Amino acid sequence: MTGDSERRRPAPLLIATEIAALGMTLAAVAGFHRLFTDTLWVRPLVVSAIAAHVVMAVVRRSGRGLIVTGMAAVIGAVADVTWTHYRATSTALLPTNATRHAIDLDLESAWTLFAEVKAPTASTTGFLVLSTIALWVIAYLADWAAFRLWSPLEAMLPGFAMFVFIAFFGSSRSRLTLTALYLVAVVVFQLLHHLVRQAHDVRWLTGSRSAGTAALLGTGVIFTLLVVAGAVVIGPTLPGADRDAIVSLDGAGSGSSSRVVASPITDIRGRIVEQADVEAFTVDIGGVGNPTYWRLASLDSFNGQIWGTEQLSYDAANGRLDGDGFDTSTAVATIEQTFTIGRMGSVWVPAAFEPIRVTSRAFDIGYEEISGTLITTDDRDLDALEGEQYTVVSAIPAYDPNRLATAPPAIPQLIADRYLGLPDDFSTNASALAQQLTAGETTTYGKSLALQQYFRTFIYDLNVGPGNSTDRIDQFLAAGRGYCEQFASAFAAMARSIGIPARVAVGFTWGNYDPSDGLYHVRGEHAHAWPEVYIAESGWVAFEPTPGRGAPGAEGWTDVTAAQAGSDDGAAAPTPTPAVTTAASDPLPDPDLGLPLEEPTGAGATPTGSSGGSIPEPVRIGAVILLAAALLLAGYSAVVIGAKRSRARRRVERAADARSKVGAIWHNTTDALRPLDVRLEESETVREFAQRVRSSTGSASTHLDQIAGVVSSALYAPDPPDGAAVESAEQHHVALVASVNERLDRRARLRNLLDPRPLVRK
Repeated sequence: MTGDSERRRPAPLLIATEIAALGMTLAAVAGFHRLFTDTLWVRPLVVSAIAAHVVMAVVRRSGRGLIVTGMAAVIGAVADVTWTHYRATSTALLPTNATRHAIDLDLESAWTLFAEVKAPTASTTGFLVLSTIALWVIAYLADWAAFRLWSPLEAMLPGFAMFVFIAFFGSSRSRLTLTALYLVAVVVFQLLHHLVRQAHDVRWLTGSRSAGTAALLGTGVIFTLLVVAGAVVIGPTLPGADRDAIVSLDGAGSGSSSRVVASPITDIRGRIVEQADVEAFTVDIGGVGNPTYWRLASLDSFNGQIWGTEQLSYDAANGRLDGDGFDTSTAVATIEQTFTIGRMGSVWVPAAFEPIRVTSRAFDIGYEEISGTLITTDDRDLDALEGEQYTVVSAIPAYDPNRLATAPPAIPQLIADRYLGLPDDFSTNASALAQQLTAGETTTYGKSLALQQYFRTFIYDLNVGPGNSTDRIDQFLAAGRGYCEQFASAFAAMARSIGIPARVAVGFTWGNYDPSDGLYHVRGEHAHAWPEVYIAESGWVAFEPTPGRGAPGAEGWTDVTAAQAGSDDGAAAPTPTPAVTTAASDPLPDPDLGLPLEEPTGAGATPTGSSGGSIPEPVRIGAVILLAAALLLAGYSAVVIGAKRSRARRRVERAADARSKVGAIWHNTTDALRPLDVRLEESETVREFAQRVRSSTGSASTHLDQIAGVVSSALYAPDPPDGAAVESAEQHHVALVASVNERLDRRARLRNLLDPRPLVRK
């Protein structure tokens, strides 16, 4: 009956309404710009939304019921996820046990990231898998509500739920633009849905259906413009619109400038793959000079799922800094860098390690002395500061390999407490391998070189999925291939397992030098991660386990030639110009003294770690419970409503002759009238019933009269009703159902939809 009803509706309007339903979903998908720092999500999620709506429309138009449509949605979602994200693990494009295992790992990683990071963050595979599944569910529910129930409000709700979810957890980036886009999509859908129903159900006074449609369309366009203007233009100007929220959802509140940001390690693969040619920043060091790795942050906390940072306190940085990176007796070369910000998409401020002086007039910078990390502290990420400049003076260490090799094993308590931690369930295989590889070494330096040399026999492979969890480390060690994220995280974790303090540094290699402007141009392809190891009497020493990578100036202690990604001129390391001095004139604190960790202050920024979180735990748990309840309700709704509609359709389809068909239509009609609390009495005829309930049924009474007339003829006329009469009864039944729904308020309509009692009535 659904297929016949659709065929009777104006085809162009119906197609336009289906496209508008897809438009609502795509407008909700656009909101992911507020969740993700990269654009890796755009193509797969847009393709998923389009594919899901097309499949739902094709199955519906073929006359299949909700159960078959649901099966098509499940198959489509599985195929979509497999082909898009796990093709390498599939066989003949079908998922395998390896696919299931990879999905489990990615979903586990996504759950950990969801609990620990604040948007915007990288679009990891786990997030994309969950989003893809959500889009297929949304398309199924929206198509069912819009074109089977013909209820535009319910059709809007699935996409609206995604839009609200993104608004709750997303950043404020492009908030007004994306809200306006979503409002336009919703109003256009509501307008077209109303038009396609009116075109079938209403007789225009002028006698011209096209004229009435044009009138409604013109009015609807004006209404759309007014709604968007009111929400986007007038809304922000209303009194109180610029005030802080009554309840803050980001954990910061109105009285603190602290915030939680994503671990920068989650961005690496997105930068290398999707933003390889995007310029993140340029660096002026006065010509070729002595470039080095440009460091964003060091990650000191590993919870088994991701490397992050413990809660840190960032002090205002503008001028002299007190660092804690390496021993004051270590030889250093000072280097002055002027950075021009490009498309960074983060709050982490790049600088050569270790910064000792910072100057910025364009924005506020915070500094954390234990890790030597710089970060923006004025509630703007670097995307909003494109073209701005700041200057950093850094002390670049030149470690003496002989001194490293003879360093005592002593570890300050502060360093041990912060940089030796591993989860209880850390891989026993990785720990045993670390013991085996370093069995012949007696010093921290020797053990670190042994680990580095082992990893440099592996293969650099960007086709390996992102992730740095314990399971990913085991996979990486078994496969012998990965990219810098896996090399750095595996090195640091395995070093900790044998008692070596280690952390993961994230940043960029030096970039491509352009003689025409004297600048190093650093692009997405230069994103990188590497481990740093604490060695007594020297401090934090960088190693390079990733094949094809090597820091300039570090060859003396790593025995690795300078190298980076890219084949452009200037990609290779320039010949360093010796400029080594001592740090006596600009001393740095001795890490052996053990500077106390400060609690977060109101003026600092708080990167996420295992103990931090932008949303309180009760809110997270509540959100999960609500999501689970919503999924259960959606499943119950699909089963009950699908079964009710299927039963009504089967009554008509199984009727043996025309009289039986009309009887089935009448049975369905009386069921449809039950929400209005009207019942057919045993003593009255169908015409008497239609006359009696006229006042109770309102506009539905016109259609009820027509159906009653056909039923009376079928009951008492000598000849059975012809096909035209049966079709007329079907048409009026569809229109009656729509009229009854319009007569009910929202709560009564929902109660009627979810009422299972009609399934047990005879």
